[in-house]
Parts: sequence; structure tokens; C-alpha cells
Amino acid sequence: MVEKSISDLPQVLGDLESMGNYIKAHPDANTQPPAPLAAATDLIDQITTALPDADPGMGTALDGIKRALQDFQKTPALDDDTLRADCLKDFSQGVSELITGVKYAQKHNAAVAANLPEPPEPVAPATPTKTDKAPLNGNQLKALVLVEGDQAVGSGFIVKLHDQFFVMTNQHVLSGNKKFTITGMDGTKYPTNGALFGAIGYDVAMIKIPASLAVYYLEVMDDPQSNAQADDLVTVPGNSRGARVPLQINGKVLGVGPELVEVDAKFVSGNSGSPIIHRASGKVIGIATYTLTYNLDDPKKTASATTTRWFGYRIDNIKKWETLDWARFSAEGIEVQQVEDMSEFLIALLDGQKLPPLDNAEINGFISTFLDEKMAAEKRNSPSDYIQAVQSFNNKLHNIADTQLSRLAGTPFYSYHANKIKEQVELRKEIDKAFLDINRLASSLNSSL
Repeated sequence: MVEKSISDLPQVLGDLESMGNYIKAHPDANTQPPAPLAAATDLIDQITTALPDADPGMGTALDGIKRALQDFQKTPALDDDTLRADCLKDFSQGVSELITGVKYAQKHNAAVAANLPEPPEPVAPATPTKTDKAPLNGNQLKALVLVEGDQAVGSGFIVKLHDQFFVMTNQHVLSGNKKFTITGMDGTKYPTNGALFGAIGYDVAMIKIPASLAVYYLEVMDDPQSNAQADDLVTVPGNSRGARVPLQINGKVLGVGPELVEVDAKFVSGNSGSPIIHRASGKVIGIATYTLTYNLDDPKKTASATTTRWFGYRIDNIKKWETLDWARFSAEGIEVQQVEDMSEFLIALLDGQKLPPLDNAEINGFISTFLDEKMAAEKRNSPSDYIQAVQSFNNKLHNIADTQLSRLAGTPFYSYHANKIKEQVELRKEIDKAFLDINRLASSLNSSL
């Protein structure tokens, strides 16, 4: 194409502006050939050719053109309403900058010819501020994934760290599963055999994926304590309740600590591993991990009330990662889950609650024996036999629970599972004390009969 001078551009520029107005008025037309966006791109190519770099004052115009072209490249396919809306917004922004730049160039050339002062530099139009109710854009949503195991489901997201790409989620989402899958919101299946890493001291895991699959990804905010403020808007998108539908839960930053971020976005089970996205910057300030629910004291005792807090681990402050062998991590997780299930069973027994199912034939045998002995004692109307049956049952449970933890003592675990075992050891001390108290009471009652 033969280069044109700046004075020949008004017609092409007018065509582009008309095309922009048509696209904004007929967004659905972009799904049918010939696509107006393609025609608009051709017009931009003509303008780019007509503005040689050597021309004075062309920097602003060329920057506007380049930004417009980059916006087109970011949204190669208008396959949903969100992407279409984003593309139209970027198109409008790019055209506005382009027209501003060209008009500045024309004024500059006229000023030089007439020996007049330089015109003021143009100011780019401000980007509209997002609100807490505005949805995330299509590219952000396409960076989300579903993490689904045979025992648990959760969320995850594709992230760029140190110029490499990973799927990030919580370690507790992966722990206890024999296998798991990673599925993008567009149905893409991501490999799970990439290098697997666990953060030491944090409930965070990441799986490396090929760069070719990381078409859409999120970036981590550096130092949220400085770059995010209390009351800043956040969104936590993810696999809420494991329904395989990416809901967007909005809220605000409540505080940022050295390891944790607290928000009031009310995420739920299935959101574990979801990114906590800082709306103003679009960057991830944390990974949704857990909630804490407290009982509120009611002086009048007329009702019970609770309050819940929502926490996510910071990613920028993670100092050490350990490489995880999946077979070992999986086996450890299953053992830890068995210990936690036993503790849950024992606590329910002590509290007189309905017993949760427990896949342990030995304990199920103890329960059957205890029920038989209890029934026999009641038939004989023998409180002493009943007390002895309770003591025997308690001792058997105490012994098997101690054996379970003793078997794991000294076994090397990955950091995440080692911390879980430490928690269980402390919990079992409290459980053991409760069983001993029951046996002492039973002995005292039996001696008084």
C-alpha cells in the first residue's frame, strides 16, 4: 500500500468511527461473517501505514493504534456475552485514543507550519471504575478451574509465577484423594502429572502446566499490605458447593496480615482454592482457604447465635515450597483422613451425638459387642454389668486410637500433613482425658453399688 500523508486520513478515520458506532449498536453482528471487527482492523491497518514513525507528533497516535490492536488480540473469539462486552469496551477505548492521537498530530503539524506554540498533550479517557456488583471479565473467568478428586472437590486458578504457569489450589483439596482432575470452565482438561509443589507452612499447592495451555491466567499482587486497603472491593469466584458452576461472591477486604487475608466475601465449601481477586487491580491477593465460626454469648440465653469470618492465605509471602510426590502425598492424606475420622467419631460418642460412619471393622465389632453386653445387663437389671460394659468399650476405643497415632509416630510426612498430625495429637490428648474421666466416674459408681 502506498503511504498517505496525514491530510488524507480524515476519510479513513471517519470510516473507523462509523464502524465503531455500528459495532456498539449491533454487538450480535460480530458473531456472523463478515465480522465488523475484522473490517475495523483493516481500517486500523490503513491508518498505521499512513502514519510513518518519522512524522513528528505521531507517537501518541501510534500508541493509540497499538493499544487498539492489542485489545483485539486479547479477545480473538466473541463466544459469549462477557467477552463481547469486554471487546466492545476495549475497541471503544482504542478508537477514542486513536482519534485523540491523530487530532493531536494534525494540530502539531499545523502549529509547526505556522510557527505557533505546541498544543497540549492529549489525556487518555479514564477507564470506568468497577463496582462490587460488576462481573469479572471473560478472561478472568477463563483462568478458573475445577479441581475434583474421588473424595473432595474444590476450586483453583491458573497463575503466572516466575515466568512459569501453574494451577493453584489448596493442599486440603488434594489431600485424601487417590486421583484428581483439573477442568477449565470451557471444558479444557489440564494435565495433573506436572511437577507438584506444596507451600511449607501454608495450605497452598500448585501444579505446573505447559505455557501453551495457559491462554488465560491471573497475576499475584505483590505486598497486599501496601497495595490493598481495608474496604477495597474483592470477588471470590469458584466452584461453590461443588456444583461445577463458577459463582462470583463479592465482598471487601477487612484486613491483611503477614500470612492471611480476611474478607467479608461469604465463600462456602467448594470455594477452597478460589482466587481472592482485588477488583481495582485485577490481581490475586490471596487464595480462599477456610472459615471460622464462633458462638456468640447471649446473656439472656434466649437464643444461640454465631458469627463467621472468611480467610485466605497470601501467596506473595510464601518463602519455601517442597516438591510433592503424588503417590506419597495421596497415601499420607488417606492416613491423615482416617485419623481425623476417628477423632470425629470419638467426639460424637463423648457428646452423645449421632455417630458418623466409620470404615473400621474392629471398632464396628466393638460397638456390636457393647450393644449386646448393654442389652444383657439391662435384662439382668445389673447396673454393675452395665458399668463394666461401658468401661470395657471405652478402654478398647482408647487402645485402638492410641495404636493408630503410635503407628504414625516418627513417620516422615510432608509439611502440610505433619501439621495435621500435630493437631490431631493435641486433640487426642483432650479426648483421652474425657474417656479417663468417664472411667473414673464409672469406677466410683460401681464401688458404691
